[in-house]
Amino acid sequence: MSNPPAPTVSSNNTICFGDIAIFDLTGLPNAIINYTIDGGATQTATLNGSGTFQISLPALPAGTHTLLITSITEPNAPYCTTNTNVSATVLVQPQLNAGLTATSSVCSGTAGSVIFTGTPNALVTYTVNGGTNQTITLNASGSATLTTPLLTVNSTYQLVSVETTSAPLCTLAITDSATILVTGLPSASISGTATICSGNTSVVVFSGSPGATVTYTINGGANQTIVLDASGNASLTTPVLTANTTYALASVATTCTNSVAGNAVISILSLPTATISANTTICSGTSTTIQFNGTPGVNRSRSPK
Repeated sequence: MSNPPAPTVSSNNTICFGDIAIFDLTGLPNAIINYTIDGGATQTATLNGSGTFQISLPALPAGTHTLLITSITEPNAPYCTTNTNVSATVLVQPQLNAGLTATSSVCSGTAGSVIFTGTPNALVTYTVNGGTNQTITLNASGSATLTTPLLTVNSTYQLVSVETTSAPLCTLAITDSATILVTGLPSASISGTATICSGNTSVVVFSGSPGATVTYTINGGANQTIVLDASGNASLTTPVLTANTTYALASVATTCTNSVAGNAVISILSLPTATISANTTICSGTSTTIQFNGTPGVNRSRSPK
């Protein structure tokens, strides 16, 4: 009696990590097949009446796995055995992964950045503040950087899934998030507009975000600074002024810097002037004229004759 015909084996070739590897054995109905997996111990399978048997292997590690049929034995006497060297392989893709990091905080009105990492060339799906799904593709090194729009509120970037971009299309749900905190811009104002007499001083008052540093100019000159106290206030006494003087805000800074506008204008009134003139010598019992000159409308005091 002749030996049983050589069996065959096929597989599902390439699978995602965590999927089941399937090997289909075919041969003489009811024959007994000896096989090994990845060179391990010999195992036995009996083909059914149609000459088939399916082997399912769950939870294989990533990499290539080989089923090798070493022999087939016919089901009836004299139970002839044929040694074989028939094999099939299954490639298990590496486990997908993805994560993200982000700028910890930004000033309101500026952009941050989000860095995605994971399986090279994978497609990462994410949301912003629980909104609609968005995607970004990692490069061959497994990273991608996203520049956010200008932010005015705290923004949370939440991963949804990661998937391959070539067959087999593998997908893994994933949970990871990063929040960018948005710091509000500081504020500042200035007061102290006044009119004073030449040669006097005045007071300029600054207010705004507590602890902020306010930058200002005097008559458009070089920048100067003053620090607001814990209540958000600061004041300065001007030097003696003889000309109109403008104190103008330029910016205010805490951890963030904000351009601000506003000014205090101190107008200077010139001091009034007066002169007196008269005949220097007169006869007793006669009168004379004393002439006063100076700033119009000014009251003048004089001593009695």
